[in-house]
Amino acid sequence: GEASSGNAWLEKIRIQVTAPLDLPRLKERDDPIGLLIRSISALEEDPKALNALAASVLGDLGQKIPPELRASDSIWALDSTTALAEALASAKERLLAAIAAEDDE
Repeated sequence: GEASSGNAWLEKIRIQVTAPLDLPRLKERDDPIGLLIRSISALEEDPKALNALAASVLGDLGQKIPPELRASDSIWALDSTTALAEALASAKERLLAAIAAEDDE
C-alpha cells in the first residue's frame, strides 16, 4: 500500500472547561444527589451487590434477550461483572456531567 504524507488541518476547535467536582462533598449532601452518589460508590466497591441489584432489576429483561445476545462478550451480558461495572461507570460519568452542567448555570 501507499503511504500518504498529506497534510491535515483542523477547521474548528471547541473547548469547554468545567471545575472539577468535589466528590467527597457531593457524598455528604443530604439530598437525592448525595444519596445517589453514595449508592453508586457503594456499588463500585461491592461487585456482589452490583450483581444482585442487576439481577433484581434486570432479571426479567435478561430472559427476553435472545441467548446469542446474552453471551459473555456481548454488551447485553447482564450477568457479566465487567459489563455491569462498565455500565455503572458510564452512568456515574453521565450523572457527574449533569451535575457539573447544572452547577455551571
